[in-house]
Formats: sequence, C-alpha cells, structure tokens
Amino acid sequence: QNNGTKSWEDGYLDLIYVSGTKMQTGADVYDVTSAVAVGGELILTVHMKAPAAAGKSDAAWAVVMEGKTLCTLPVNIEAVNP
Repeated sequence: QNNGTKSWEDGYLDLIYVSGTKMQTGADVYDVTSAVAVGGELILTVHMKAPAAAGKSDAAWAVVMEGKTLCTLPVNIEAVNP
C-alpha cells in the first residue's frame, strides 16, 4: 500500500531483487507498469521455483522509484522433500 504523500508514477517504479537465494525464474528487475495513488495498493507477482535441496531459503526484494527504496519485501520459504 502506498502510505506516502505522493503517487507512485507509471514508468518510474521498479521491483528489484536485492539479495539472498535467487528463486526467481525470470529477471532480477521488473518495471512496474501501474501507477499507484496515495492510499492505493499494488499486487506484484514474480514466478519463483524452490531450491532443489530441502531447507530454509530467504531473499529480499525492494520497490524502488527513481533510485529511492520505498519498501522492502522479504521472501522466506522452507522446502521439504516430498
């Protein structure tokens, strides 16, 4: 949710992989093609695949606008053997 005082403008917002286990099956940077008004919400989807080995994995992503991090998004999973 955009809890700030400015709208997030279309074309200036990115979702960026920052660190941790690379589980994404695509890029490390995604352009967000939707504007988000103050108080508005945004749904972001990144296709991921669990690591082959069982265990815990962590990653961090960030929503960035013009080089400024607006929020960080932790991803924490625990993969088990079937």
